[in-house]
Amino acid sequence: MIAAVVLAPLFFLPPLARGQDDQAPTPNPVPETSPAPASPASAPASTSDESPKPAPKPVPKPPSPAAPKPAAPAAPAAHPASDTNSGEATTPSGPVIIAPQSTRAGRALFDQKKFTQARPYLEKACNLGNMDSCGLLADFYYYGYGGVDQDYRQTRMLDRQACEGGSIESCGNLALLYEKGIGGARDYAAARAFYKKACNGGSIPRCSALAMLYLNGQGGAQDYAQARAFFRKACDGGYMLGCAALGSLYQNGQGSFPDPAQARDFYERACNGGEVVGCNWLGRLYEIGLGVPQDFKRARTLFQTACDGGFKPACDELPKLP
Repeated sequence: MIAAVVLAPLFFLPPLARGQDDQAPTPNPVPETSPAPASPASAPASTSDESPKPAPKPVPKPPSPAAPKPAAPAAPAAHPASDTNSGEATTPSGPVIIAPQSTRAGRALFDQKKFTQARPYLEKACNLGNMDSCGLLADFYYYGYGGVDQDYRQTRMLDRQACEGGSIESCGNLALLYEKGIGGARDYAAARAFYKKACNGGSIPRCSALAMLYLNGQGGAQDYAQARAFFRKACDGGYMLGCAALGSLYQNGQGSFPDPAQARDFYERACNGGEVVGCNWLGRLYEIGLGVPQDFKRARTLFQTACDGGFKPACDELPKLP
C-alpha cells in the first residue's frame, strides 16, 4: 500500500503560442470611409489593471533570426480601394465588422501565408478601427512577417490597441507578452489581468495560463481555489491540458486533501482527449498503484502512448518498468 503521495509536477505546462480567433461573427458591414481612429503606431492609453512600471529595461527575446529594433508600422505604398456598402441593409441586425472587405481580404491572404500582400489590407482595416486586423498586424511584428523588422515593443502596442478595442485573442497575446517580459518590462499583475479578460471572453487556453499564475502566486497572492476554478473552466471548455493540470492538483493535495481517484479521472479525461501529458501521469498512477490497482501492463501502454506523442519523460519511464 502506498503511504505517501507521489507529487505530480506542474512544470510541464508549455508556454502558450500567439493566436488569433478564426471564428468571426456574421458581419453587417459598415463603409470603409468612416473616420479612422489613431494609427497603430500611436501609443494606446495605459489601463488601470497594470502596476506602475519603471523605464523599460533590456527585453528578453524569444529565439529569432533577427534582433528586434523599434520601428513604426509603415503605411502601405497604395491602399486597396475603399469598400462600398451598396445593396446592404442600413440597419444592422447583428454584430458589425468595420472595414469588412479589407479585413476579409487581408485575413484570407494571411491564412495563405501571403504576408506581404496581406499587410496593406490589414493596415488599412486596423487604421479604420478593425481591432482583429490590428491583432493580426501584431503577429507581423512578433514573427517578422511580410518583410517588417521584428519589433516586440510594436507587437505589445498593437496587441494592447486590439485588446482595448475588444479583440479577446489579443488580450491573451498581450498577457503572454507581460508574463514573459517580451517587448517591455515583465509584469505578472498585468498578465493576470489580461489573461482573466481573455478567459472571461471565451479564450479557453488562457484560463489555464491564468490558473498557473494563481497556482504559483505570480502577480498576486497564491490561491489554490482560484487555480482549481480556472483549470476546471479550461478543462470543461475542452482544453485537455487544463484537465491534466487539474488532476495534478488533486494528486498533490493543493487546496484540498490528496484525492488520487479524482486525479485518475482527470488524467483519464485528458488522455482520452488526446493530451499525452494526461496519459503519462495516468500511467504513473498505474505504475505505483495510486488510486488504481497496480498494473504494469496498463502503465506501459499509457507511457508508450505518451512517448509516441512526443512527451519525453514517458519515454524515459518505459525502461524502468518490470
